Amino acid sequence: MLKTKTKEFYPIESFDVCEELANRAPLLCSNFYLLHYLYKEKKRTELEFDYRHICNQLDYAFQRYILYTCARESRHIYTLDAVEFSPGDVESEFPAIHSIVSEILKKPEDLRPVRVAEAVFMHIKNTRESVHDYMQQLVILFRWDWRGSFGGGSWAYIANLLVERLENSISKVTFIDAAWHAEHNYRLFLDKLANDDTITTLGNILHDKCYGHLTALFEHSDLPPRYKALCEK
Repeated sequence: MLKTKTKEFYPIESFDVCEELANRAPLLCSNFYLLHYLYKEKKRTELEFDYRHICNQLDYAFQRYILYTCARESRHIYTLDAVEFSPGDVESEFPAIHSIVSEILKKPEDLRPVRVAEAVFMHIKNTRESVHDYMQQLVILFRWDWRGSFGGGSWAYIANLLVERLENSISKVTFIDAAWHAEHNYRLFLDKLANDDTITTLGNILHDKCYGHLTALFEHSDLPPRYKALCEK
């Protein structure tokens, strides 16, 4: 009898979306905030499909990007003087994290999302429950006494965003909004894949959004220009 393959919670090939998220961040971010305003505030019901589509798209992408970047950042647990604990402490307290980091460090130059995802799912089950438990362990790990520019509270916050999303304790929209603004060491955490120009542009978009300059977002959006007048304050 043929065995039925267990369905993966996060198919490894789906981590390619992390690159797309980073490369298209200005457009996706602009569209998200413009559609949210137009559909939720201006009640443009004809945009419901587009709004729900981009929310689903970004929820899908950010869940994978957070897992990827947090797993990638955790490799610094063995960086000299990064933390006050020894490798033995990590192995005894967090054996799965130790095994995943050891796998990643076999090819330290290869930090592609799919390759890091492969390392993760070699050592934990690819289920919602296992991913949730792994991310909770990363939250605890990042709250240790990290030094320098690695790990620390900012990464604990980022990891906890995914924990809360998997628990459904925050909404999809709240999760996406928090993910766009998430920073590590005073830089947006999308910089792990996005280039400097993209991060600068994204920062400007978030600034304009926060100060209500929504019409500026049309420079990076592909929404029809006819909606621009509705965003003027």
